[in-house]
Amino acid sequence: MINLVPLIFQKKLFVFLFLGFVIATVVGTLSHECGHYFMARHLGFKKARIHYRSMEAVYLTDSEKAITIKYNHEIRNHLWFPLRPQYEKIRWTTYKEDLLIIAAGPVETILTGTIGLLLLFVYRKRYKQGPLLVWQWITVFLALFWLREPINLSIVIFTRVTRGHTQFWGDEFWFSWLSMGGNQWLLMVPLGIIGAIICAVVTFRFVPLQQRFTFILAGLAGDATGAILWFILLGPRLMP
Repeated sequence: MINLVPLIFQKKLFVFLFLGFVIATVVGTLSHECGHYFMARHLGFKKARIHYRSMEAVYLTDSEKAITIKYNHEIRNHLWFPLRPQYEKIRWTTYKEDLLIIAAGPVETILTGTIGLLLLFVYRKRYKQGPLLVWQWITVFLALFWLREPINLSIVIFTRVTRGHTQFWGDEFWFSWLSMGGNQWLLMVPLGIIGAIICAVVTFRFVPLQQRFTFILAGLAGDATGAILWFILLGPRLMP
């Protein structure tokens, strides 16, 4: 393992990468929510709004909401009521739109990560010539958007092992549950494995040996700091 990650620490590089990971945490979160937002707007949800870690959309019009309120007893008990055909049509439309909106966030994140990975391979020869330049580090950060998937899978496995049940309901879990017969793991597991492989390739193939240890330390510290700053301290105040 020493050969793969020599213990070479570079202070200036650490500061640069640390700030990069902090910024990437915020940018990655907001760009992910933008995926949900733009899909919702595309489908006609004009009141869609981005929060610091989520996207809110009003799925029913006032008239549609009135149906669910007026016939709540009949709906909950699967009974017939005069507007049942109209309600079923609304329900099916909402279901399809919900799937598209849920999928749009992970698709945006995965697409960004894939673009970064492709750029790494296109310019792969330049990554072997020594310390990386700023634009090369940017492509590394883009490729690491894939890190979302193994992190989410790790959270799910950890809560399952320690608490006996899953307390994580990310987009991938919701999409699997809604579209794949309630099997929440069908999408999360392969995406988590693929993401872990991609992140390992990025770290051990494209990050130079002399910068690798600093990169890993900066990633651990920067991601944790970015999460605390955005999800706890700044995000709820700036984008409640």
